[in-house]
Amino acid sequence: YYLQGRMILPALVLLNLSLFLFNLIPALPMDGGRVLRSALSFFMSRLQATYWSMWLGKLIGFGLAGFGIYFQEWLVMLIGLFVVYHSGKEYRQVKQETIWMQTPLSAMVNNTDTAHFTQDKLQKGEWISLDASASAFQAWELLLDHPDAQILVIHQQTPLGVLTKEQFSAKL
Repeated sequence: YYLQGRMILPALVLLNLSLFLFNLIPALPMDGGRVLRSALSFFMSRLQATYWSMWLGKLIGFGLAGFGIYFQEWLVMLIGLFVVYHSGKEYRQVKQETIWMQTPLSAMVNNTDTAHFTQDKLQKGEWISLDASASAFQAWELLLDHPDAQILVIHQQTPLGVLTKEQFSAKL
């Protein structure tokens, strides 16, 4: 009945408006939670802002799940559980990124025999050189952009070691 004739456009507008407002709920995996985290970041670190956004998201998610169970609205319950799970997942991801940003590459490499670092291989583009003071997060982003490359960790133009994507994943 509602999707006949002239009612299609108002129904689409109403649907999009309701999705927009739902997405602004300040629960972290949704846009409203990200806006809340950004606002909190003015007063605290990104990790702390994510922590408080996560807990508000979990509270809202458990509220939605409880509402869904009480009124036997199973879709609302599933949405609530989705919010609970993904708000915690987002916090763990930001926590891991923070650790990676604070970990220098020098702590990730083992001193290896540097005799195999020839000028030929460096010019072929098989290696990406990074200073030992660079963060592990910077190295990981480079490895994601260049999956076949290896990171050559240098300190004062002396090679300290090599990190591949596999070695990097194993160390973290």
